[in-house]
Amino acid sequence: MSIKCRWWRAVACAAVALSASAVSSFAQSVSRPAGVRVTQKDWVFVPVVVQGSGTLEIPGVLALRDESLIVGQNIVSVWYSNPGVPGAEWPAIAWESQDQWEAIKWTKEAFGISDAYDFLWPTSDAPSAGGSSEAPQSYFKGLLISDPFAALVAQPDGEQIVILLASMGYKAASIAVDQNGPCSTRVILSALADTTAFAVLAQPPLQQVQARYSSLVPTTCAQVVPPPPPPPPPVIPVIPGTTTPQPGTPISPGAPWQRDSSPPYRKPALDTATTCAYGARIIWLYTTTNWLGLTVIEYCQSEMSWTCAAPPGVPPAPCPANPPCPPPAGPYFPPGPPGPLPAGSCGYSYY
Repeated sequence: MSIKCRWWRAVACAAVALSASAVSSFAQSVSRPAGVRVTQKDWVFVPVVVQGSGTLEIPGVLALRDESLIVGQNIVSVWYSNPGVPGAEWPAIAWESQDQWEAIKWTKEAFGISDAYDFLWPTSDAPSAGGSSEAPQSYFKGLLISDPFAALVAQPDGEQIVILLASMGYKAASIAVDQNGPCSTRVILSALADTTAFAVLAQPPLQQVQARYSSLVPTTCAQVVPPPPPPPPPVIPVIPGTTTPQPGTPISPGAPWQRDSSPPYRKPALDTATTCAYGARIIWLYTTTNWLGLTVIEYCQSEMSWTCAAPPGVPPAPCPANPPCPPPAGPYFPPGPPGPLPAGSCGYSYY
């Protein structure tokens, strides 16, 4: 595919070639959306992590808009390619479709990301059916390159034009990082990529991750006023169906807790004359966001228990090691968070 680039579209052209080469480049690696991301107003920026044997890459960031705030034909999904050079622009592509799974499917196809990680994408859209995804188009600071107004973006009042078009429901995106200044893509997305790589490789406490991002981003980029010292913690309700406290906002309200990837196990202490008891580990994912907008997915580790009918007979046969009946319906089954899962506690980060 050949693409002719003029001066005002040059920074976006490199990203279009990615879809043709990414699959072969990352085929031997494990790819996933990171549990570290940035929330800026009505956009969430999710890095893609590609891990090989002793290697780590952050090839880019997928930005998804809060769909409850869409006006008209607004652009709602943008992919920013990591230039790998400090201080450089992040070439971008975007989608016309307002179904964010078109952008997610493209990202999954480009980097070989498993369906098992679908729960990590911050979208309210239901996963769309299979098949090829919509091809993205070159995008530059709020508009598709093919748009008749695209040449105006480079004018002195280009940012205001984009803001006006987006507010009118035009096919545009008013994104803070697209604007020039101390909070541009060169700063925010570079800081996010650096922080994500640090978190994934070092697996440090959350406070160190937040400090890393804070050291790379000006305080003027704050998303909210820095909070005062927190009051005494309120009484926290428990996660339904468990004894684990509910510490934050569930990442998937329809499935607030999920089984991890480990097999179920016997719980003979809970057996009765007519039932056999079983247990399984569960995780409960939730998000926390600091005043600079750094959002991290965290989780609790607990367990669920259920019973199955005991084998017939007098005296009854021993309970089987594997449950003969399924666990209670409701949760889905994502892969467990990286690293060991401590039991009966919360506050563990899913980087």
